[in-house]
This record gives sequence, structure tokens and C-alpha cells, in this order.
Amino acid sequence: MALTLQDVSMLLGLPLVGDPIGPLQAPADWQEGMAIRFQGILAGAGPLTSEAHRPKLDCLLNYQIQKFGYSETQMTEPQITRSLEAYIMWLLGKVMFTENHVTTISARYIPIAVEIANATCGDDIT
Repeated sequence: MALTLQDVSMLLGLPLVGDPIGPLQAPADWQEGMAIRFQGILAGAGPLTSEAHRPKLDCLLNYQIQKFGYSETQMTEPQITRSLEAYIMWLLGKVMFTENHVTTISARYIPIAVEIANATCGDDIT
């Protein structure tokens, strides 16, 4: 038994027709942008680091909400948004589009993660 394109569309809620996403390119200033967005967001989470021009996975995993014992009611909107951005980066780079880079995630997924994390409704995502 194999998954079809229609199965993936139904499971993920993605359309089968329409404009494609891509080609994806990492923003030229992604390191500075991520450093600014994540600075001081969660107490105890270290600074974001990169390796070979990619964000390091372990740094993104520092932004898991349960790791610091937070609940959603105790978090500010920026904390929730950045935690969501880190989760989407992990989801895209390690679950949906797996790569051979064990310790890093492709910076190409940053614009998608930022757009989804900052959206307030589905129509905000292009």
C-alpha cells in the first residue's frame, strides 16, 4: 500500500492545484534575523547557533514549551510565536522533508516557518 498525492492532500490539507511553493532560498540575513527574533524569548534557552550556514537543531529544540515547564496560559504571545516557529522548522526539516544533515536544519524553511508562526488566520499565509 502506498500513499498517493491525494492522500497527502487530504492528510495535510494542502491543495493539489494552484501556485507551487518554491524554489526556496534562505534569506541572506537569516542568522541576524533569527538571533533578534529569539533573543530573550524563553529564560534558560541559549542563543541560536549555526553550523555550515544552517541553524543547529539542538538550539531550535531548546524552544520546546514543555522543556521549561511552561503552559500556554503562562506564555506571552512572542514566546508562543517563536516556539511555533522553531517547531515548524523542525517539522519541515526533520519530518516532512528529511535531509542527511543530522545536527542542522536547512535555512530554506525559515521564511515558511516565520510566515506560518506570525499568521493570525489561514488567509495570512500565502
